[in-house]
Amino acid sequence: MKKIFTLAFIALTLLATACGKSNNDNPNPTPQDDAKKALIGTWKIESVTVNEMIQVLSDCDKKSYIVFSEKEMMNYLYSDKKCNTPQEVTATYSVLGNIIRTVTKNETSDENFSISGNKLILSHTEETNGEKRNFVMTYIKQ
Repeated sequence: MKKIFTLAFIALTLLATACGKSNNDNPNPTPQDDAKKALIGTWKIESVTVNEMIQVLSDCDKKSYIVFSEKEMMNYLYSDKKCNTPQEVTATYSVLGNIIRTVTKNETSDENFSISGNKLILSHTEETNGEKRNFVMTYIKQ
């Protein structure tokens, strides 16, 4: 189960960052600009659901978080046995409607997202060996 969570979290990270060009000189912000502003900050993992089943988060998993800046998303995953050193995954991102497109050196991914108050919900579907898994990750803004 921990592998599923780790893979989902990494996929989320890849999905949550994409090539994007910020135009701070735009006097008429678009809904994408507003959504991007709402994303900026630190988001701590609250829950993970796979195929509508809530996953039990380990103490290490509970320390994991995402930081969105203007152009990049950094995902910090705690998966070592002592939960001391996070694995950092950095990607660029863009917002396209309710989709976060992330780009790393090797992959471009899309993730559905919504923000309500201080909660960020990211979701995507993965297919492995012909089996589809629906992932929903909920984060709380810090």
